[in-house]
Amino acid sequence: MSDIQIRGGLIKQKIRRLLGQTWDGNRDIYTYGSEQVTTYELGSKSEFANRATLYTSVFYNDYTDYQAFIDATYIDNIDSAHTYGLEAEATGWLGDQTEIRGSAGLLRSKIDDYQSY
Repeated sequence: MSDIQIRGGLIKQKIRRLLGQTWDGNRDIYTYGSEQVTTYELGSKSEFANRATLYTSVFYNDYTDYQAFIDATYIDNIDSAHTYGLEAEATGWLGDQTEIRGSAGLLRSKIDDYQSY
């Protein structure tokens, strides 16, 4: 088997149309709206002749009306927020029967605009 490398990217948009009506800590009924996210991602998948693999990706998510828990009992829509980060996963072999595997990820989040409830 020879080395195989795949690289690619994607842009996708998703609308979570989950509209809610629930109770807060005071048992008052409130509602929250849907959220929208646009995702940008670049990734690489490599498989090597010695059966080792390396998968990596970097991503950025741009949210509008992000649904977030404000406290333990209250969900609200954050006007604007974003997240970004990276992920990596690797496998290798110690001999013929022992596989070693590891992964790591980094995520950063930022609220850009929120008018508190």
